[in-house]
Order: sequence, then C-alpha cells, then structure tokens
Amino acid sequence: MTPVRRRAVGRSPGSGAPAALSGVLVLLLAGTACSAGGTPVSSAEVVRPTPASPAATAPRPVATASATPTPRPPAVPRPVGPVLRGNFPDPDILRDGDTYYAYATNGRGHNVPVAMAGSVHGPWIPQSADSLPRLGAWAEPGYTWAPEVVRRPDGVFVLYYTAASRRTGDQCIGVATASTPRGPFQPVGDRPLVCSARGDAIDAAFFRDTDGEPYLLYRADQAGPRPTAIFVRPLGDRWLGFKGAATRILTWDDSDPILVEAPALVRRGGHYVLFYSSGVFYSEEYRTRYATATRLTGPYRRAPGTLLSTDAYDREVIGPGGADIVQDEAGDHIVFHGITASSGNQRVTRSMYVAALGWDGRRPVVRGVPQRYEAEHADAVAGKSVLRPRASGDRAIDLYRGPGSKLEMKVFAPEAGVYTARLKYRLKWPRPVRAVLAVPDAPGTAGLSEVTLPYGGSPVSWPVAKTYLTLRQGWNTVSLQGLTAAVEVDRLEVR
Repeated sequence: MTPVRRRAVGRSPGSGAPAALSGVLVLLLAGTACSAGGTPVSSAEVVRPTPASPAATAPRPVATASATPTPRPPAVPRPVGPVLRGNFPDPDILRDGDTYYAYATNGRGHNVPVAMAGSVHGPWIPQSADSLPRLGAWAEPGYTWAPEVVRRPDGVFVLYYTAASRRTGDQCIGVATASTPRGPFQPVGDRPLVCSARGDAIDAAFFRDTDGEPYLLYRADQAGPRPTAIFVRPLGDRWLGFKGAATRILTWDDSDPILVEAPALVRRGGHYVLFYSSGVFYSEEYRTRYATATRLTGPYRRAPGTLLSTDAYDREVIGPGGADIVQDEAGDHIVFHGITASSGNQRVTRSMYVAALGWDGRRPVVRGVPQRYEAEHADAVAGKSVLRPRASGDRAIDLYRGPGSKLEMKVFAPEAGVYTARLKYRLKWPRPVRAVLAVPDAPGTAGLSEVTLPYGGSPVSWPVAKTYLTLRQGWNTVSLQGLTAAVEVDRLEVR
C-alpha cells in the first residue's frame, strides 16, 4: 500500500507534531463599525425560539432609566481552551464511579492512551501504562485509532478499537476486554470484529437504546460515488459480536466536505441525534455536524450548517471533531479534539476540549459557539420590520423612541452562567442613544441597566457592541427598551 492508505480521508496515525451584573447587559462604548453585511459568523445557526410555556409568557416588569443599578466590572465567560493539552485525538470518555477516564488514538508511546480525572473538565492526568498493551493477532501496530470503552452490566469493560489489518492493510475494528477501566485490555479472538470489503472500517461508537438493546455504530468505505457512510448494527448479549445485519444510516453528500466519520448517537427530545465529523482530520475545515431521526435506523435528516467548526469558534478552536457525548449530574457535555499545532504532511497535534451541551428539544446547543437571534423574529412593541439589504437576513427592526417601545428577544443558554453577546444596530443621526437593557429572567434581579449606543460613523454603518450577560439554563428574555432616539436593530449573537 502507498503511505496514504486512505488516511488522507480518515483518521491520523496518532502521534502529533513534535460582574457582569447579575442579569444585566453592560454595553462597551467602543462599538466597532462593520462592513456592508457586518462580520458574519459563517456557521452560526439562525435561532427561532420554540413556543414558550405559560410561565415564560407572563408579563415582564417595564424598565425605566431610573431603575438603573450601580455598575460593577463585568464578569467574563470562561475562556475556550483544551482540558488536556498535547496530542489526545478522537477522545472517548467513560465515567466509572467518581472517576472519569479518557481514551484516545495511539500516541504518547501507547496503542490506546488513557487519562484520569475527577471531573469531565479535569484536571486530566495521563497514565503511564498503555490500556491496550497488545493488539489482536490480526492487527499491525502503529495505526490504532478512535477507541470506545463501555461497561457491561456484569462489570466487564469492553474496548472497541480501530487498527490496520496485517492481511489487507486496511483499517478494521477489533474488540478487547478488561476487569478495570484502566486495563490492561486483552484482545478477543484472532480476527477483527468489523472490516469493509471496499476499504476501511473505523470509528466504533456504542449506543444502548431505551429498551436496553446494544448497538455498534461505525464508518465504513463503500463502492460508488459516495465512498463513505455510517452504519449501525445490533450487538449480541456479551457485546463481543453481532446478532443482526448492518444498516446504513448516513452517507456522505455534497453538504459534507470529503467524507463522514466519527459517529456518536444519543436520544433526546423523542428523536435519535447522530453527531458526526466531516472533512479531513488535519484540515481546519474539519467540523462536527448532526442529523436526527425518529427511528434508530433512520432516515436521518441533516441539520443545516455546522455544530462545531473553526469559523464558529472564531478560530479559537481549529478543526473541532471526533466528538463524544458525556452525561453526568451537571448535564450533557460534548468532548472533542481541536488542532493545536501542525508540522505539515498531515502531522498535527490535536488536544482534547470539553463544552457544555444544552438541548432545545432535539436541537443541540454548545457553549462557546455563537447562536444568532435575528431581530425580525423577536417581539417588537412600537417598532416595525424594515427591509435593509446590508443587514443579515436583509431585514431589521426599526424601534421607535418612547417609553412604550421595546424589543424582546428569546435567548437560549446551554448552561447557567456569563455569556458574551454582540448587538448589531444602526443609528440614523450622529449622536449616541441611551437605552435600558434588561434580562428579567436572570437570577436575583430584574437586571436593569442604562446603556449608551455609540454612533457608527455614518448613517449606513452597522456597529457591533460587545457586552456580557448572565443567563439561566434554557430560554431567557433579553429586552431593549427606554430609547432616547430611534434605533434599528439587526441581530444579537450570544456565545
């Protein structure tokens, strides 16, 4: 086989190169003028709130400028950064008791590196021992990728791993067992569990449905113009073999760059939600998307845009992919890798990241990824929707001056805390406008603050003002009101 061996469109060989006021928005006065369309977040999803509950639609207190509290320095959201630095790609997380275990593609001199922590956020401590010191007899060392570890009801730990076949050179999936999550895992059988007749079979992911039935998902190459797809197959009683045929549930299409891989499946909001990666692992175009279905075997419908991408993270994370979903008492978390160093020739260092994962029904929302709320989809009192080609969506809300005018936007937060927000607006006259911003849903206070919106430099400019706001988990209301002059509002982005 040539050195590429399909790895240009698969997994890597592994080794890397080498206050705010509670409920108050305090707008920074240094607004930055945007070009014609502003500064778009290319993969931010346009959010339209789901119907609110009766409690959520109860009357809100009307703010006045006289209700303004004394400002305090704003709290700043948690920075985006890896929780486990160095090379730790394709992370898989297992919780056993009070301890979290993270497994990764080969590196650090190990077939399957393992790290331990008392929390999914760390601190993570890499272990000195290899959790899989010996591969199955069918496997060639050096290409052990994307491990998945689960605990059976009888207490045995099962490891699914990808490795190169000595016979064909293609990647196949093997299985091993251990009595502890740290290993050492012992290979089961002298043959792989899954291979593809058309190339590689990689990226095993375990799923157990609400009826208790276990399944294995994986990516396999196939013949035809769409060479990669994701499959699901029912496992037998001991989870070491299959008891039924595989079903193809997602095939690469033109909306995905190059390929699909790295599946992770959960059930939320009465739907199956399939997370997957697309692109090549060493590229900044590598990304995470999701698709949903009402049945395990599909059909799955892709959500528009991307869930995690380099652009969505404003390049603070490069090529986010290889995701795993973890649930604990704090809620759901998405664990993934991002490129932190590159030495060319497909050699990259990918470190492990963790972010809070919230759910608006079956729609996942990730902390740190901007969510865009268009003003024309909000509730306006004493205002109207106007056509503005330079606004996102070509429309904005013209909010009139007066004590009765206000714009209420519904904002979703995957977890309670302080968030960064960017408000895009336009002023018609060269003077600043004072207003009151409120977050009535915030804990502890109605959250009223008098703020100033600076002029953007010309009547056709759309400045963006940065602010911090404190939100509760779930849907919140952000209200702009008490204007001293008319303002056109384009959108609010929250991350």
